[in-house]
Amino acid sequence: MKKLLTFFILLLIFTSACTATPKKSTLPKLALENEIPIVVIHGSGGNEDSFDAFIQKLNDLPDPSTETLKVTIDGDGQLDYQGTLTKDAKHPIVSIGFEENNAPIEDWSKGLQKLLTHLKKTYQFQQFDAIGFSNGGLALTDYAEEYDQKEDVPHLRKMVVLGAPFNELDPEDNQVNLDFKEVPFQTDELKSYIRNRSKLNPQLAVLSIAGDDGSGEKTDSIVPLGSALSSRLIFPENVHTYLEKITTDTHIGLVDNQEVVGWVHQFLMEDSALNMEKRIELVEN
Repeated sequence: MKKLLTFFILLLIFTSACTATPKKSTLPKLALENEIPIVVIHGSGGNEDSFDAFIQKLNDLPDPSTETLKVTIDGDGQLDYQGTLTKDAKHPIVSIGFEENNAPIEDWSKGLQKLLTHLKKTYQFQQFDAIGFSNGGLALTDYAEEYDQKEDVPHLRKMVVLGAPFNELDPEDNQVNLDFKEVPFQTDELKSYIRNRSKLNPQLAVLSIAGDDGSGEKTDSIVPLGSALSSRLIFPENVHTYLEKITTDTHIGLVDNQEVVGWVHQFLMEDSALNMEKRIELVEN
């Protein structure tokens, strides 16, 4: 009986292994140098599936992405791909999951650099766009300041930050009116981004979206508006285009909000944002 039970357990393990989605550390090389992928990065506690609903809504709009590549990045920067892209890929989406999904922002940024280096070698991407939710937006900002100038990565063209806590989460540090030009207290996190903002690509376009949960507390229930919009202390004078938007929603609701999806789609798909003169649009009271 024990031998029979052991057999069935081994059979179950074998069957599960055969039916699971295969993961790969290498990809077949393709010439996709004319395509601009959209890289999406979850927040703390998320994974490569966190943007599924957002991606579906984005693809319901005109000129959708035709293919999505998912990848997990472990603590050592090793890459595990789920699927691959084909030569017919248009606006491909690369959805990232960090195995250590509560690691320091700098670790995520380094992992992103390793991924993008590999994607450039594999697909010959020259540019990419990116969407970062919450701490994913911070990782994108750190990447833009520390790695985007390197020659072995595709260069960041447009980036969207959704509810990114640039000045962390203390309400008192972020108690501001919407026309603020400074916060009551700058955290070390924010000071670091401000200190390194001169490294940003002057041709970069940035869309910063914050949430307001309607409670009257100027917060999305987790990230204060003053923290999310502290992006205005980092980007405007150092990039080509900087835009701000506020939607009525909670923090987690930002990645499943149709209004947000529409703003992101318009920002990413329109070429006009990078063809006009320098553009800065801040929200006001």
